[in-house]
Amino acid sequence: MPSKRVLKFYPALRLASLEKFIADGEPLPLLVDDALVNFDNQRARAALKVLGELAASIQAIFSTHHQHMVHLATKAVDGQILHIQELIAT
Repeated sequence: MPSKRVLKFYPALRLASLEKFIADGEPLPLLVDDALVNFDNQRARAALKVLGELAASIQAIFSTHHQHMVHLATKAVDGQILHIQELIAT
């Protein structure tokens, strides 16, 4: 099993490779599914801010079933970029 240090470093590598593709003129959409579930609020807010900044250049979709992540996103991401879509169970 990878160490916690490696698990924290991996998202940074992924974002760096995505930024390289953007700089090379090959924008890719980013789909993130509950990737911040083990982050504390401070780190999650910082990561959401980075995703919001990326969303100015690419399509970034972040899905979660944790309501507190939605609250953090509303604080960390510009309201002109952020769109929240809630799915209601029937």
